[in-house]
Amino acid sequence: MKYLIGLLILMSFVACKKDSSKGVQEPKRIVEEIKDSLLDGKIANGDWAFISGRVRPNYFDSNSYSLDLWEFNSEDPCNEFGNFDARKIIGIIPKSSGRFEFGNERNVTFSFNQDGTSVNYIATEGELVITNIDSEYLEGKMLARFDSENYVNGKFKVKVFS
Repeated sequence: MKYLIGLLILMSFVACKKDSSKGVQEPKRIVEEIKDSLLDGKIANGDWAFISGRVRPNYFDSNSYSLDLWEFNSEDPCNEFGNFDARKIIGIIPKSSGRFEFGNERNVTFSFNQDGTSVNYIATEGELVITNIDSEYLEGKMLARFDSENYVNGKFKVKVFS
């Protein structure tokens, strides 16, 4: 009996041992390259292609822009309040050129309407490359993935509004 109790105690210590080398789980990294063609992919498991968009000041962080990428043509992107049924990509991006990996802190959101309900999937896999920013336009490319039904890859150019 003492042998059985000792064995159970020993097993509980071994089974409960925590592997401290793993730490916080990082998002998966994508090994796919960013395409040199216009941004497209799938949102809500339907084909999606970038047509227009904008960046404007992020009122909570002066070093960032709010990004909106749409599948429709907006004649006045500065004052666009959005087509609530349209599938879009939204996010907060840096106001500087460079390569930025997506993760828990920096990401974009696939936003769409499903049966009258707004759905938002946060893509923590991929990266954003801002290639050029001036007072009129921001150019970049992006590879972002939430799952096999929500992902985009390619380049975009949007108007900068202040």
